Amino acid sequence: MPYKVINTYNDTEHNVLYKKGDTYPKEGYEENPERIKSLQNIHPTYKRSFIATEAIEGEQEDPKEESPGDPDEVLVEIQSLSKEQLEEETTIPQLKAFLDSEEIEYKSSAKKDDLITLILKSRE
Repeated sequence: MPYKVINTYNDTEHNVLYKKGDTYPKEGYEENPERIKSLQNIHPTYKRSFIATEAIEGEQEDPKEESPGDPDEVLVEIQSLSKEQLEEETTIPQLKAFLDSEEIEYKSSAKKDDLITLILKSRE
C-alpha cells in the first residue's frame, strides 16, 4: 500500500529523494514492511517521521494538498486534547514529536502513559 510522505527526505534504501506530498514507495520500488515502520517512527536524529502512519486508500490524493495528518496540525491538536483523547487518538511517535517541539525531555523507552503525563504536566 502506498503512504504519503509528510517530510522531505533522501531514502538511502532506494537512493531516491522523496518530497513532502510524494507517495512512498515510488513506482517501480518494492515495499518493505520494516522500512515502512522505520519511516513512520520518529527518527532519533531528525526528530520527525517521514511517511504517514495511515496508508493511502482508494484514489490517489493530489500530492500538493496538505494532509490532515500534517505534523504541525497534529502538534497543535495534541495541546488541546483531554487525557482520554490523548490515550485513544494519538500514537507514541506523535506524543514524542509534540514533546520534542516543546523541548520537554523524556526517556526514549517511555511508555505512552508516561508521555501523556508529561504533556499534562506541561499544561499546568
